[in-house]
Amino acid sequence: METFSQVYFRETGTIRLVMLHPVNEGCLDELMRLYQEKANQGIRNWEMDLNKIEFINSQTLGMLVAFNTSVASRGGKLRLCLPKNSKITDLILLTRLDRIIDCVIT
Repeated sequence: METFSQVYFRETGTIRLVMLHPVNEGCLDELMRLYQEKANQGIRNWEMDLNKIEFINSQTLGMLVAFNTSVASRGGKLRLCLPKNSKITDLILLTRLDRIIDCVIT
């Protein structure tokens, strides 16, 4: 089962990932493989849409921080697209992750 669906926006050079399922053990590995592949193609900017999942846990938060660090290390930016009025958005704001990673409520 795939964890992400991906869309590439050529004009902005941004990859948009839609998270389809909560994070599991292999998710960070899958994400980092995709990141390396796209980074080698010169893609630096990423959007991660969290609107399709119902919850996140500490493992997901850790994955987001690790991924943001990798993206930033190559001069890129990560943006999280968060659902309105959800526990996911509340948790991101409560943990102040929005101060580290650019977040928009969609």
